Amino acid sequence: MADCSGEHCAAQSATEFHGAGIGIWRYTNTTTEPVNVPIGLHGAGGRTATLIFSNNSAAAQIMPAVALTGRLTKNIAAQSVSDHSPRPHNILPAHIRNYHPPLARARTAPKQPEQRLLPGPNANQIGSTRTWNDMDLAPRITTLRRSTQTADGRRVNIWLENSEWGAQRINDARLDALSERFAQGENSIYRLATGVAGQPWGPHDVPGLIDSDQAIDIVLLNFDRNSTPFGLVGFFWALNNFTRAVEPASNEALAFFLDTETLYLAGDSGLRIQLDTLAHEFLHMILFYQRDVRLGPQTAFATWLEELAAMMMEDLLNHRLDPGYNAMQRDHIPAWLSTGNFNCDVTRWDEAPESDCFSYVTLRPFGAWLLRHYGVDFYRDLLSAHDQAESVDLLDAAIRRAGGAGLADAIRRWGTALALLPGDTTPSGFGFPGRIDQGYTLPAINGPDYANIRRLPAIAPALLNAWGHFPVLRRGLDEPYQEVISVPPQTTLSVIVQ
Repeated sequence: MADCSGEHCAAQSATEFHGAGIGIWRYTNTTTEPVNVPIGLHGAGGRTATLIFSNNSAAAQIMPAVALTGRLTKNIAAQSVSDHSPRPHNILPAHIRNYHPPLARARTAPKQPEQRLLPGPNANQIGSTRTWNDMDLAPRITTLRRSTQTADGRRVNIWLENSEWGAQRINDARLDALSERFAQGENSIYRLATGVAGQPWGPHDVPGLIDSDQAIDIVLLNFDRNSTPFGLVGFFWALNNFTRAVEPASNEALAFFLDTETLYLAGDSGLRIQLDTLAHEFLHMILFYQRDVRLGPQTAFATWLEELAAMMMEDLLNHRLDPGYNAMQRDHIPAWLSTGNFNCDVTRWDEAPESDCFSYVTLRPFGAWLLRHYGVDFYRDLLSAHDQAESVDLLDAAIRRAGGAGLADAIRRWGTALALLPGDTTPSGFGFPGRIDQGYTLPAINGPDYANIRRLPAIAPALLNAWGHFPVLRRGLDEPYQEVISVPPQTTLSVIVQ
């Protein structure tokens, strides 16, 4: 059946391509057995068809044999539509990634004594020193270099490891830039993120958590002292939100930690990457308070949805932070298209960088698709929703409330972008169109720009994984284009002609 309509759609009927647009058709196998599907299209001679198999279920399906024809594009992932190398990924240590906040124990902890263990949120003065426990719980001596206030009155402090101060390291200009971009003005990360997701901390009735009146502390440390940027570039660790009576290693602070070497050894991209890191980690901080603390730990997102939401915050804020550089267009879409494997379950968190389904690569484009089609209100609704016990069901319900047909349909439509659909001249419901929504700009992503980057699979998989995609090209179609394709159970075959 024709799967598109309206402007830019050339699927005039179930069998006819007509016009200069894009034709999209689909067949969904809802049975438990493979189905042979005859394709017969008139008017598509000489054009290119992309056949995309999309698993609509949470179970892997046996993939039938399918002919792979057409010359595969060369993988030139080191090149992109920008002059920059693909963006590195923030690999958190397992003890931070897999931390289970002991909220039940915190509820029975003794109340804090009248005199706080640490100074109050406004008591620190520029030049004061403090020792912080780092990600390995090793002590780091820092000095307070900046302290400012957000428009809603929250104090933001920037602490710098003493050995990292210097003209060629973290200097006044870098400190000023971080302070301003995070905390001050209409385009600050703090204002933008809290406007969508809510406050990062506030009133609660849990005696084992730090006081409700907290400054935000941004702690700049040289994480690994290897004279190299990237690797672990930053983190939020909810352990620090607990009192020492519950977590003895806690810093008892509402804190982010950022890597200094990434700021001063990564050239012009260093600040940009660390601003994105702040946006990402800030969403983690907000979700811990808004969901785990206020609603209860049973409402915490599964890791894949927690990280998807944080990556969506990066994408949403990108244009406001840097209108001249869109990381989704120039870094993340190229990283996704150049993998050569799209047979990935987006609901399974994979944190191995060498994996073909590394979740930081596969989830970012899906989040970009969701934002561009469903918008800011959908995102705000998703962050606060707690009407479903499972994260898959939460996302499915949020998509439906936004007018979509659910998670399976969204994943399928996102997968058709593997056909390199144009940005703003693709039929409604497909591709990555531009969107301006409540003051946020999400630039269009133009598929043909990545023709020399996309790498298609060289062999068919034995299994089409849960929620996975498998694309196949047919170039120089005959007139009429006729082919019989075996479609696995619970799978949609999309045919995109352009």
